[in-house]
Amino acid sequence: MSKIDENKITICRYQASLFSYSIRKGVSSKDFARAFANSNLSKRMNDEMFLFEAIDVPAAYDEILKGRKVRGGKIFAEQIMSWIGYMYRYICFMYDVDMKKVYSFIKPQEMFDIYDAFHSMDPELAAKKIIEAKGIDFNVNNIDLMKKYLLA
Repeated sequence: MSKIDENKITICRYQASLFSYSIRKGVSSKDFARAFANSNLSKRMNDEMFLFEAIDVPAAYDEILKGRKVRGGKIFAEQIMSWIGYMYRYICFMYDVDMKKVYSFIKPQEMFDIYDAFHSMDPELAAKKIIEAKGIDFNVNNIDLMKKYLLA
């Protein structure tokens, strides 16, 4: 597990703003999270050097969706989507894993479902509880566990 410093917190906040912005644009929460997890932007955000990029939230949003219209589907409340975005990135930093991997194990609906119980917790405690509840060990290369979640 990695220690979360102020630079990483800033990136977590940026991701929270990006997820929140998707709600204001009327995009399906699940579709946006999937598009983000598979985006180049998501990969770049793994590195603190991302802070030196001159990309605002609307430009990042446009980069992720690349002009695609993603309408329909469930749209979460803005504060919930913001928390989901924050926690996804926090987990990435805490366990030193890529967003795509975190997304493959923890879907947006699951994050939505635990929001009420977890959103007021310290992010580190919430991240630990989420990972523990899912039975995930990012420190072990467990092919059977990965298959279980990827094929579910």
